[in-house]
Amino acid sequence: MNKARMTIRLHNEPPIQEPIHELTQEAVQELEREVMKELPLEVIPLHIRDEVYREPRNSDFVMEHDNSISLYDGEPQGGYYRSRSPGTPFWKLAGSITAAVLTGLLFGSVVIRMFGGDESPVTIPQTGTPSRILEKASLGAAEGQGDLSVPVEAGVTAVVNIPEKTFYMLQYGVFSTGEGASQAEAELEQAGLAAFGDLAGEHRVYAGVSPDREQAKLLSSQLKGEGIELYVREVLFPGAQSAVFANEAVALDLFFETGGSLAAELSTLSASMLGKNTGETVDPEMMKKMTDLHLQWTEALKLLNSGLGPQSEEELKHMEQSMNSAVTALAEYNKNRSKGHLWEVQSGMMNYIMGQKNLIQSL
Repeated sequence: MNKARMTIRLHNEPPIQEPIHELTQEAVQELEREVMKELPLEVIPLHIRDEVYREPRNSDFVMEHDNSISLYDGEPQGGYYRSRSPGTPFWKLAGSITAAVLTGLLFGSVVIRMFGGDESPVTIPQTGTPSRILEKASLGAAEGQGDLSVPVEAGVTAVVNIPEKTFYMLQYGVFSTGEGASQAEAELEQAGLAAFGDLAGEHRVYAGVSPDREQAKLLSSQLKGEGIELYVREVLFPGAQSAVFANEAVALDLFFETGGSLAAELSTLSASMLGKNTGETVDPEMMKKMTDLHLQWTEALKLLNSGLGPQSEEELKHMEQSMNSAVTALAEYNKNRSKGHLWEVQSGMMNYIMGQKNLIQSL
């Protein structure tokens, strides 16, 4: 037991200072280890700053601390970012599934059309097709095939489109009665000219025709010098549309196409040669062109069957006679250069053109 020591200070003497022992670094560390052993492990204080890192909303990066870096004042002094793999949005997943389904349906429909054997609808050839069909028909005729009709499903109807045409006709006169018109027509024939009397209409009598106005004027001036007064009259043959059976529509398209081209060529050529009055023959190339057109028109006429009606069939016969007589007269002109043959061509063309007008009305 320690005994108390009492010090008595007299005469107000300063106290005696006891020596202070300094602790070495090793002693301090030893003292800390002793204290740490006495404290439980779970209550070791760790100071962390109040500022806490908060991850931004909708960020693709996450801040992570590297625990291997030494702490300073209880806070990690290093860190790094890592990319956060976002999950697949629902709308992207739904879009991918929809696209896959549509692709499968499209591919399936293509395969079905290729191998399903669907029936194709019956179509009627339009512009440009008549010439190709006519070539096949001509080839069939050359090989001796009897039936040149175009096979189309029975009962199917189609529309025939007939283009309008404009001709300039040399009018000799307009008469009040049919007798007067017939008498004027006979006068023109006696003069060796062309003559056509439209007795069913306004009793007009014509002496020539051309699709070119200048040619018609030139021919009219020439005849005026011979004492024959003629008036150039523009005549418009309007186009038409007629619903007929499909097989007849193809044949009629061929007939009007080739016949219209041949009539225009023959009337132009004959009017031009009559107006020039030079006595020249027809160029061989032009003559071959006329012959080829006439052959095509003849084959087109054969494609027509007997289903057009009695009136149309009768009109077709007259048109055939007029066209054949005009082509024959042109060939005869090349042999003897007689102007009378050129006027025969003019007469044949006027009869053919008016016959086509009547045929269109009867369809």
